[in-house]
Amino acid sequence: MVAPITELRGLVRDTVLDDATLFALLTGFYDDAPKDVVSPYVTFGPSDFNPFDPTCITAGDHSLQIDVWSKNKPRKQCEDICHAIKKLVHLQTLNLTVHALGKITASSRVIRDPDGITNHGIISIQALIEER
Repeated sequence: MVAPITELRGLVRDTVLDDATLFALLTGFYDDAPKDVVSPYVTFGPSDFNPFDPTCITAGDHSLQIDVWSKNKPRKQCEDICHAIKKLVHLQTLNLTVHALGKITASSRVIRDPDGITNHGIISIQALIEER
């Protein structure tokens, strides 16, 4: 049995990788980026789960963070990548294989990391998933 958040993570990764225009902007999409990776690249951040269990189904609100990393480049590069990922996910009709995906939303923000040269995009994805 696959956990709902694991299936959601795979769906998001596949959605990004399937968009050739977006993926051409990136050097990779990683769970844990290698030490020598060149930017811009994307990693998975933390995930959260809050149960939502009406009497007839088992479901929950799942949150997944995607981080965009862009070093020594204008903030625009990071903002454009975040926007492209958000558009691929936010309120789109996407399907999971095992579980049922309800509404999915995404929001983003871009901050400058303390090193002064890295733009850090943070995409927050929220999805209601019914477990099967």
